[in-house]
Amino acid sequence: MSGSLLVVTIAGTLIVAYLLVLLVVAHLFTTPRRISPPLPPADSAHVVTRVAFRSRHDALQLVAWYHRAPESTCAVIFVHGRDGCRGDELRNPTFRLAQQFVAQGISVLMLDLRGHGDSDRARLTFGHHECHDVLGAVDFLLARGYQPTRIGVLGASMGGASAIAAAAEEPAIGALVSDSAFADLDALLRMQFTRLTRLPTCCLNGALFIARLLTGVHLTHNAPRQNMRRLRGRPSLVIHAACDPFVPVEHAHTLARAGASRLWVTAGERHLASYRTAGTEYESVVANFFVEHLQ
Repeated sequence: MSGSLLVVTIAGTLIVAYLLVLLVVAHLFTTPRRISPPLPPADSAHVVTRVAFRSRHDALQLVAWYHRAPESTCAVIFVHGRDGCRGDELRNPTFRLAQQFVAQGISVLMLDLRGHGDSDRARLTFGHHECHDVLGAVDFLLARGYQPTRIGVLGASMGGASAIAAAAEEPAIGALVSDSAFADLDALLRMQFTRLTRLPTCCLNGALFIARLLTGVHLTHNAPRQNMRRLRGRPSLVIHAACDPFVPVEHAHTLARAGASRLWVTAGERHLASYRTAGTEYESVVANFFVEHLQ
């Protein structure tokens, strides 16, 4: 084999290996880890109903827990993040939080996003398509008699980005709480890519290109801070742990400034740590926020 042919062969092999590595990264990046949702506590199972409905704009079937508060005129949708599920939206069981809402006359819909829990399979798009699932949950509640602006959303991490995008599109969402959401996915990935993949940041653009082929969308075109600007004047609360090692607290400040939102920074040291850290204070703050702005 001549020297030039050997060089071409080695170069071709390296290019194929590089593309395969990027394909694996993009596949893993856009594939959710499905976990089984926890069952409602025995003392609340009789008032919690498993329901199913369609995502808005497509035919995907979504599954949720529906906690109907007696004579309720308003409702809140709980939206988990990546690799989460209904009932565990805040990396901690949220049935007690839902019961606090129900006790104050607010119904709760705990949603499994596409690709998660018991909902239909789909690739992750980090809010691009998941916001359609939140809108499908809004449609479910509207069909049950809840009036526009009497519906709120509590979104966690990627679920927060999805909730922000849904609220920017749907005026029926009257109040929003975002916990640990990113303000800019591109900035977050550039900060975390090497830690997550052990690859240099220069590989990110290639992985994102393949992810676009897999999902059909530009993942980094999803900028919640831009959507938050469209929510100015609508009640919104941004929550974040001060020492979040995955989504830095600066993202919360950016979101709050963009939406002229109330900001609550807790003492947590993990991603989505605020509920675990603040406990009953978290329940009180979030429930009272929705009572004030939905009732």
